[in-house]
Amino acid sequence: MKRFILSVCLVLFAAFNAMAQEAASPNGNVKVKFALNNSVPTYTVTFRGKPIIKPSRLGFALVKGGDLLDGFTLVGEEKGSADETWTPVWGENRTIRNH
Repeated sequence: MKRFILSVCLVLFAAFNAMAQEAASPNGNVKVKFALNNSVPTYTVTFRGKPIIKPSRLGFALVKGGDLLDGFTLVGEEKGSADETWTPVWGENRTIRNH
């Protein structure tokens, strides 16, 4: 589950400007959908088709320099996949699969 949460965070930043993208867990039970609604980035999380997090805003309210809450536009879209194995410097696992 920790790997999935980390993956979701990475997808969150990668898909921040996406019009409507969806990421799913390997078994398809957990799905996270990102959307750009009237220039406001949002996300939704479902588990086995039932909403866990209803549409919620994404963004950052910065102390200095304004905020990153709206005003976004779609500038491009790119899809890809990876299936590789890497070796951590230390940890419980000898190798980790990134798929």
